[in-house]
Amino acid sequence: MVGDVAMKRFFVRAALLGLTLAGALPAGAAGQAVTLGDDDRRTLETVVQKARAADVRPFATLERVVKDWLVLPPGRRHGALLSMQLQAMGSAGLAPLIDALAIGGGELDGGLCGGLDPRVRQAVEVALVEALGNLDDARARPVLLGAFTEGRSPAVRAVAARGMSRTCDDAALGLLLARSSDAAVEGLGRCLRPEAAERLAALLGETHDENRAGPIAAALGRLASDLLWSAPPRRDDPAGPRIRLVAARALVAASARFDDDEPVRSLAIVRHPDTLALIDEAHRAADAAGRSRLDRAKSRIRLPR
Repeated sequence: MVGDVAMKRFFVRAALLGLTLAGALPAGAAGQAVTLGDDDRRTLETVVQKARAADVRPFATLERVVKDWLVLPPGRRHGALLSMQLQAMGSAGLAPLIDALAIGGGELDGGLCGGLDPRVRQAVEVALVEALGNLDDARARPVLLGAFTEGRSPAVRAVAARGMSRTCDDAALGLLLARSSDAAVEGLGRCLRPEAAERLAALLGETHDENRAGPIAAALGRLASDLLWSAPPRRDDPAGPRIRLVAARALVAASARFDDDEPVRSLAIVRHPDTLALIDEAHRAADAAGRSRLDRAKSRIRLPR
């Protein structure tokens, strides 16, 4: 009797899980997280088919990871945990991730049953895109570009931009430069190319919204960080000095215009050797309020000796 009850509970749980997972991930073009162009879709269908024929186990692993996460209590169902578990699959996760996000031919498809809380669905999609971006594989690029341009939520678009920025090739850079969205700012702040710094500097100079200026300044600080460009892998990169000077100029100008601390914090991260000279130059042209803000900024800057 006890065994029968336990078995019934198992099948009920399995049925509910199937409905939940069906709403979590796309099946068919109407529900896919990422829509691909015809050429990219054909290419990636081949990638997925070959991978599945060679070894179906990674596809089953991805399914199990997502299922196990979905049945966690809400308080423990953190998107970062799912992303970390998916990333642990390594390169074997490439084809299953592409399949789940853009092809829709895997075990994760269960029809457009719906029934999943939109926030949970978003967390799944974010984790899948983030794991795919971290693989740094050129075959994932069409999926990342699609998620950035047409992702169903700002969070999906932001993690796609981060994935694009890992290599930031011409195609990715072009898309990031063409947009001024929060997701584009997120990607540009990790794209180690002078054009990214110049675009962020222009966006910062154009905005009059302090709430908007903060994230742009933070992106510039991250991109031009002294810690990043003084480390051995980047120390002799000719892009570094140009990026850091562009960032320092823009952040000094923003420090004179905004009361928000983020431009000053970012200046302190960049630590460009000309920072104090740039502040003095801006001080001479600023109004009283700007001079006061620049004095405060100057008192907080500690430059390398």
